[in-house]
Amino acid sequence: MKKIFVVCVLLLIYSGVVYAGEDKASDMILRYSDKVKGILKKNIPIEKKKLEIKKVVDEVLDYNELAKRSLGRHYKDRTKEEIERFNYLMRELIETSYLKKITSAVDYDIVIKSENEDEGELIVDTSISSKEGKVGVGFAVFKRDNKWVVYDLIIDEVSTLKNYKSEFNKIIKEQGFDAVIKKMESKLQELKDEK
Repeated sequence: MKKIFVVCVLLLIYSGVVYAGEDKASDMILRYSDKVKGILKKNIPIEKKKLEIKKVVDEVLDYNELAKRSLGRHYKDRTKEEIERFNYLMRELIETSYLKKITSAVDYDIVIKSENEDEGELIVDTSISSKEGKVGVGFAVFKRDNKWVVYDLIIDEVSTLKNYKSEFNKIIKEQGFDAVIKKMESKLQELKDEK
């Protein structure tokens, strides 16, 4: 199941932006799925694969949007410096936790099941299969500047973004925003120590 989740995160990362000529979000998901497979199958050292993926992540994942949505109503209360630190830690956590696992997520198939629109946002429902099993994954997307942007993964009907938002909201209510930063820093250090 962890390997399928890693594939989903990689697809989220690579699905961040679609060229203006693509009208369907599902086309974008499939195109980037093929790109992910291509990079993962390259006969290059894993560190080079990670570097290629990191470059793409930095280009396509909108950390500002992720921060806004995951902090919810608490976002507007943050200073510019707090948001910059939060964005940096979010980026580092995603890259450190998922990019180190990419070698095990090479062989998978993705099938588009449907696209369901709700108030200008779209869920692309897929089924991802690997030797580990099959999982339903929804890619929540919206158009910004004529480009599709993925902002959430719904894995077996559980929203990654809602989990972040719920966890951050609870910590902020009980301990304040600084506790969120400290928890993120601690988790990042723990992940780096595992290397």
